[in-house]
Amino acid sequence: AYEHGHWTSQQRDFTVKQIVKQISEQDNSKLIIKVHPSSSILTDYSSIVDQIDNNIPIYQKGTIDEYLKDIDVIVTSPFSSTAEIYALLAHKRIIICNFFEQDFEDQLIEHGVAVSCKKPSSLIDSIQKALNSESYEQQRENFIKNFLYEWDGNSSKRIADKLLDILEKS
Repeated sequence: AYEHGHWTSQQRDFTVKQIVKQISEQDNSKLIIKVHPSSSILTDYSSIVDQIDNNIPIYQKGTIDEYLKDIDVIVTSPFSSTAEIYALLAHKRIIICNFFEQDFEDQLIEHGVAVSCKKPSSLIDSIQKALNSESYEQQRENFIKNFLYEWDGNSSKRIADKLLDILEKS
C-alpha cells in the first residue's frame, strides 16, 4: 500500500530511519519531526525514531509554520507540499530526500531553492550545501516572484480585479 499515494510504508520507514540516524549522529544538530499529513499514524513514526533516539520530539498536531521558527533546515520527501512553500517563505533551507530515485520533477530543486539528496550517506553534506549556499536568497526571491508572484497579502484582490477586467471586456 502506498503512503498518501506516493510511497510504500517500507519506503517511508526506511527514509525516516535514515534521516533520523544521519542527523542524530551529529553533535551540533537537533532534530524535530513534524508528521505530515497530520492524518498519519504517529506510532508508525515513533516506533522507528525511538529505536534510534527516544529524545527526538515528534509532533503531529499543528501546522508547519508553528515549527519553522525553531529550525534552520527542513528535510522532506520528494512530493511537494505546502510545507516546502512555508519553509521557503520563512527563509529556511530545504532538503528533498529522494532515496528511491522516484521519477519526479521538482521545481524547487530545478530553481536552486532546494537541495536534492539521493543517498542517506549524503544527507549531512546536502544540509551543509544548503546552509552554505551564497545564491539561495537571490534564487529564493526569483522563485517567489516567478511562481508565487508577490507575498503581500493582496493576491485575492488581484484575482478579483483581473476577473472584473475580463468580465468588463466580454
